[in-house]
Order: sequence, then C-alpha cells, then structure tokens
Amino acid sequence: MTYQINIINSYNEILNIITQYNNVFEPSLSDRGINLVEYSKKLYEKSIFIGMYSKNKFCIGFAAFYVNYETKKSYLALFAIEKKYRHLGLGKELFNKFLSISKEKGMNEIELEVSKNNIEAINFYKKRGLIYLNKESKDSFYMGKSIVSNRKDF
Repeated sequence: MTYQINIINSYNEILNIITQYNNVFEPSLSDRGINLVEYSKKLYEKSIFIGMYSKNKFCIGFAAFYVNYETKKSYLALFAIEKKYRHLGLGKELFNKFLSISKEKGMNEIELEVSKNNIEAINFYKKRGLIYLNKESKDSFYMGKSIVSNRKDF
C-alpha cells in the first residue's frame, strides 16, 4: 500500500483527525469527558502530531506525542490506525516514525499509557520492545522503553 507520513501543523486538520478517530478509542475520547475542540487545540500547540495518509489523501492513522527536554522522554499520547488498515504493517511504520522523530529530538526514552482492556494495543507495544513500568492506574498500564542505542559507530 502506498502511503505518506506527514507532520501536521494545522489546527483544523488535527481537529478533523481527532473527530474522525474519536470512536476508534475505547472508550471514545468524548466518552472520557474530553472536549475534542479544546484537546485538538492543546495537541496543536504542544504536541508533535503525525498523520499517515493513503494516496487519495485519506488519513489512515496518526500519532500524537509530547517531548520533554528536561527528562529526555517522549510521551505517546494518542496512536491509532483505522481498523480496516490494521495488520498490514502500517502501525509498525507509523510507530517507527514516532521513534525516529523522538530520537531526532534527543529523547532517551518513550512512555505511554494504554487501557488494560486494549489487548491488541498492548501486544503491539510489546512487539516493539516496550515493557510494563512500575506504575498503573485503575484502568491503564504504563509502558515504556529506552531508545538510546548502545552502538558506537566510528
């Protein structure tokens, strides 16, 4: 499948994507009490937002994450692939783009929160080398990993 991954710098585009994907999350973002307009504004102002597009410009997936230069951690806030495009390797490609940008920004670790009921996502993250961190909430696990390479290229 032909696709393109772009950094999104448009509030309206972020709002459109968040609205399109609202019900992909379980529970949906709006069912969690999240105001999609305000959240999209926060993502536009403070996150790095990347979209994966098919050749006909349809958004088939996205990732939104924050980088913290003090802790050198990249925090993946949202990650989604349209259901009909899953299991095609596209999630892996989008996740690798998230890792690549995080490394370019000087981050040493990545971290995320995932619903305890989202077994598909948990397995996806485990395949990418993430492990459970020593914290969890009532409904979520926290996962993370180091992204620092120990290799020395001369």
